[in-house]
Amino acid sequence: MFKSIQGIMQKASHKPEKTDKKKLLPVLTADALLRDKNRRTIVRQFPKLLSFSDENFKNLATPVINNFAEFVQQLPETRNSFYSQLGGLMDHALERSRNSMILIRNYFLPDGNDNAPLTQPQTLWAYTIFTAGILHDIGKVNVDFIVEMYDQNRGFIKNWGPFTGDMIGQGDLYDYEFDNAHPHEFKKRVTMLMARQLMPEEGFNWIASNKDVLHVWLALLDDDYRGAGVLGKVFMRADALAIQQNLAKLLEESHNFDVDEKVVSKFADMDDTEKKSEEKTQKTGDPLIDFLNWLKSGLAEQQYMLNKSPLFYVPGGMLMTSDIFKYFSNQFGYSEGEVVGALKENGLVEVNEKGEAKKQVTRNYGKDKSSTIDGVILKNPDIVLPSEFKVLSNPVEGQYLTKSSAQSIHLMTSETLVNAKGLANNFIVKVAGAATASQYIATNGQLVSQGPKAAIEASPNPFVTMK
Repeated sequence: MFKSIQGIMQKASHKPEKTDKKKLLPVLTADALLRDKNRRTIVRQFPKLLSFSDENFKNLATPVINNFAEFVQQLPETRNSFYSQLGGLMDHALERSRNSMILIRNYFLPDGNDNAPLTQPQTLWAYTIFTAGILHDIGKVNVDFIVEMYDQNRGFIKNWGPFTGDMIGQGDLYDYEFDNAHPHEFKKRVTMLMARQLMPEEGFNWIASNKDVLHVWLALLDDDYRGAGVLGKVFMRADALAIQQNLAKLLEESHNFDVDEKVVSKFADMDDTEKKSEEKTQKTGDPLIDFLNWLKSGLAEQQYMLNKSPLFYVPGGMLMTSDIFKYFSNQFGYSEGEVVGALKENGLVEVNEKGEAKKQVTRNYGKDKSSTIDGVILKNPDIVLPSEFKVLSNPVEGQYLTKSSAQSIHLMTSETLVNAKGLANNFIVKVAGAATASQYIATNGQLVSQGPKAAIEASPNPFVTMK
């Protein structure tokens, strides 16, 4: 026991011997980090998407963005796959949050009136998904990295501890390395602690003023998308779009084919980006990038369909049997272990208490019929969904439906909607205006206008006056 503690302490106080050859990065303020053209464009979209006045944006949104920026600095999201560029962690957060806001406004304002303001209760839900989108991966700075702080003369100061505060004032330069893989559950727990640390007091109190809203906010940070109900599905879709857009850029850089880079503003724009990324499937040398693009291409070309072997919708995501990895290996040469290992490293698949990705699921279909399937569960299937794909809707009769990626938000069973601790049904009744979850499903997820029910009836807000 004491040896292990001693090892941890030695690791925490590790002092590098030489820094001359290291390419150290400068510690930057939020203003400097957000001067990037794409980041600046996204931040300028947020006030309108949130229906915030200048004052409310300054008090509630700007501190979240700035605090996050000064914590993550130029750290990448992954070693060598999506958002692996310098600043990738920040870029992913901003793009995921922006996409979440666009999608949630499409739910609140189904008539497509982009200029219509949200009601105050709707704005609370929008702020919830906005902040969750920004802070969702903040735990990575503590769990996935070892960050070394240096002075302006390149002298080592210490290893940075994120719980002591951001990097500003703790050094002039920094270097980082990826830490050994830790359980994804650890990252989620640290994320919730750090999210509270980075939230402005006024903003957190606003979210906490409504227990349903607080539950959803925590569920989003915890990757509990079923617990977050419909907002969880919106969040999954937004995150998948961000990753797809980044993968498309990586493919463009690797293979020099055109991708539409215009800022996403509507569902149609999102689908257009997806179609561009489906034009080619070539080997990049990274098993994760190659697998995700290959699977998306296979679904687009209808070589595979959902709910038919080897891909099945199950609680928690999409189960992929060993066959899908064999087909991929035959074409690209990667082993199943390489692909599953990359999926695990990036937190994209469910794992059990032993850290194993393999799961066994029992599927019920027809009357008194069931089957047991072994495989790996991709937590967010939207990452690999193309602009159009097929879903086996009736396994007994072999019937299938063609769905668009925009409709993936509605590919939730009545059981998922009703059992998400009542929150999904609560969301549907109060936001969508549907009388019940069943009515929502019957309308294929289209919002039903029923006067005042179209707004979320949140508790009166004692902390913020919307202006």
